[in-house]
Amino acid sequence: MNRHRVALHESGHAVMHAWLRMENLDSISLIPDPHDQSWGRCTSRILAVPGLPGWRLAARKHLLYRMAGSEAELLFPRSRVPTNLGDRQAALKVAETLFPESQEGAYRYIVIQKQRARRLVRGVLRTPIIEFADILERRVKIDREDAQEILMRVLGIRDYWDRL
Repeated sequence: MNRHRVALHESGHAVMHAWLRMENLDSISLIPDPHDQSWGRCTSRILAVPGLPGWRLAARKHLLYRMAGSEAELLFPRSRVPTNLGDRQAALKVAETLFPESQEGAYRYIVIQKQRARRLVRGVLRTPIIEFADILERRVKIDREDAQEILMRVLGIRDYWDRL
């Protein structure tokens, strides 16, 4: 797997996470994990538990966060198909909590969120994703505090909770 492509993928997750003002971004790395055979990781503790206040909004944000990685990966030259199926499987689990009676509804909602992620990644988030990917590729791993500082800079926001 090309390291720059993996950096774009993980940067897509991280930048979307910041753009949506989600909490608990832990770290972003390009260190392969032999247990789940991933090429990199953007770790976030997202609470989208049915019954908790605001869980539907958290679930929708989680879906966009999941879809952003594969869409950002498509920014890599000559890339036609995203390689990570783990994000899609995780997104399906979240969508099934939003649509427990209808698997077809869950699939349709994933398609909608994927289209939204694609528009954001190819539009307003394209440059921040590419900039963050370049930084990640040089550093290999970025912890929570550094990630917030870098994301604020590439997104042009004053503080982590203040969107453009």
